[in-house]
Amino acid sequence: MNKNLIEKIAPQLTELMIKKMETLTEEWRKPWIADLAHGLPRNLRGTPYRGGNILMLLFLSEIAGYSTPLFMTFKQAKEEGLNILKGSGSFPVFFWKLYIRHKETRKKIELADYYRLPQEQRRQYESWLCPILLKSGNRASYSPTLDRIVCPEKRQFPESAAFWTTLLHEVTHSTGHAERLNRPFGACYGDADYIREELVAELTAALCGAMLGFATTPREESAAYIKDWLAEFHKEPTYLFDILTDVNRAARMISERLACEQEPAPPGAIPAEAA
Repeated sequence: MNKNLIEKIAPQLTELMIKKMETLTEEWRKPWIADLAHGLPRNLRGTPYRGGNILMLLFLSEIAGYSTPLFMTFKQAKEEGLNILKGSGSFPVFFWKLYIRHKETRKKIELADYYRLPQEQRRQYESWLCPILLKSGNRASYSPTLDRIVCPEKRQFPESAAFWTTLLHEVTHSTGHAERLNRPFGACYGDADYIREELVAELTAALCGAMLGFATTPREESAAYIKDWLAEFHKEPTYLFDILTDVNRAARMISERLACEQEPAPPGAIPAEAA
C-alpha cells in the first residue's frame, strides 16, 4: 500500500484505538468488542468487511454509539440517492493483497491463484497446524522452539468463551512461527517485540472471536501492557497500521482453517446512520 496513504489514514485508526484502549485501562475485563448482537460490519449491499476492517469498524460502532454496523462509500450513497448528514465524515478501510509461500522454494503466489490449485498442490504451500496439547494446569503458552501449544482443559474455565479466547490467543502466536508468517517473538519477556506480539495475539483473538460470534476479553497478563501499547500509539501513529497488517494475516490464516470465508470490502466507509 502507498506509504503516503498509510500516513494519511493511520492517525484516524490510531485515535480510535487509543479511545478503545483507554476504556480498557478503566476496566480490563471489558470485552474488546462490546456488542455483537447486530452482527459483523457490512457495506450497503450486504457484503461483509474482512480482516482488520472488521475490528476497527466494530470499535467505531461501539465508541460512536451506532446501533447497526452498516457502512457505505460516498459513491454508493450517491447511487442510492442518499444525502450525507452535514458534518459527517468517512472512516478509512483498506485492501490487502494476500500471498502464500511455497514450503520449499519460498516462492509466493496470490491467494486467488492458490485456490485455483488442485488440493494436492495446495499442500505444498501449507505449513499448519502445530500440535495443541490440552492438559490440567494454570498456564497457556505457545513454544516457538517446539512449535506446540499447551492450554488448560476446557472444564477449568468458568465460561466456554474464556477457553476459546485463550486458545485463539495462543493459536495466533503459532501463526508467527518462522515457517508461517515469520513474526519476531522478542528476545526476552517484556521487550518491544514481545509486547508487540502480545498485541497482535490480543487483537487477532478478538477479531476471530467476532467472526465466530462471541466476544473476547483481554487476558489478565495482557492488561499490564495496555499502557505500553498506548505509549507506542502516541509515539508513532503508523505503529498500529503495522500491527493491523499482522493481525489481518494471522486472522486470515486462522479463519481459512475455520472455513470463515469473507468477501472484499469497498475502499471507504460511511456509517449508514450518517446518511
